[in-house]
Amino acid sequence: MAIDFGWPGLLGNFTPRLRIGRFTAALLFVMLNADGLSSELSMVKIGEYPFQINGCGGISYSGRGGLFYVVKDPAGRTGWQGFSSIYPVDLDIDIKTGAVVSQKISEPFTPGKNRDSEDIAVDFDSGTLWLADEFLTPSIAEFDMTGKPSGRIAPIPEIQKKYHRDNQSIESLTIAPCSMVMWTANEQALTCDGEAAFGNSNVATTVRLIKFI
Repeated sequence: MAIDFGWPGLLGNFTPRLRIGRFTAALLFVMLNADGLSSELSMVKIGEYPFQINGCGGISYSGRGGLFYVVKDPAGRTGWQGFSSIYPVDLDIDIKTGAVVSQKISEPFTPGKNRDSEDIAVDFDSGTLWLADEFLTPSIAEFDMTGKPSGRIAPIPEIQKKYHRDNQSIESLTIAPCSMVMWTANEQALTCDGEAAFGNSNVATTVRLIKFI
């Protein structure tokens, strides 16, 4: 999955996005206008670079230097054994070319008992981490930088809990640099919203964007 991160003012009307795949990281640029995302997005693939963490769920910029936080599902999926892990990663990115020059991965820590964390977002204001998890029921919860739960949980709409598809629920998470707005979205349509695509490009699946303020 992917998580957006922003360096306000650094790139003018551009916001960099780092997409994490199973084995590679690719840097994309998305054109913005004064009102937010333009009606037509212009995205250019800069390149792909080997990434040292396999099975990433999401990545978020820390707001400090080249430090990012990456969330990873348990390595063994049979019976969902184990818990999600968060890796602090220092990325040296060439801002002119988008090339990942180097990456240094620190020791991971475990955020509570999350088993299927799909994305992560850093709250610049409080210095905490928010994780989107879809194990059994969708949830978004806050953790400190050691993985300890703060007790704050985002109010997921009941319709998302009632009609979500197994392992196709909350799949993304991002927080505005002002820390006043958080967004998420489901991976596939809720059962009440229609058909799921499951990789079929001929099927248009309905995705609900959820805004927390």
